Amino acid sequence: MAQPGLAGRIMSMAEEEQSYRHRVVESAVAATIASDRRGQWMGFGIAVAGLAVAAVLGAFASPTAGVVFGSVNLAAIVGLFLRRERAERASAP
Repeated sequence: MAQPGLAGRIMSMAEEEQSYRHRVVESAVAATIASDRRGQWMGFGIAVAGLAVAAVLGAFASPTAGVVFGSVNLAAIVGLFLRRERAERASAP
């Protein structure tokens, strides 16, 4: 019943499937890293812009408005970092 070379063909199929899965996982990890890096740069840009607006408000409009805007901006940044850290800690095994 067994055909000659059948075991080799099965092993070849298994090796090809494993290679495919490794490529898929590697591309998924690379995409996740790229997405995280892009998000970090965007967040950095938004934070710098917010602090620049706070500085302009403080210098030219009202020091109180600048302090409030800067404090809210800083609190939002710290809150995002803490929330992400808490989520990572919760998902860790």
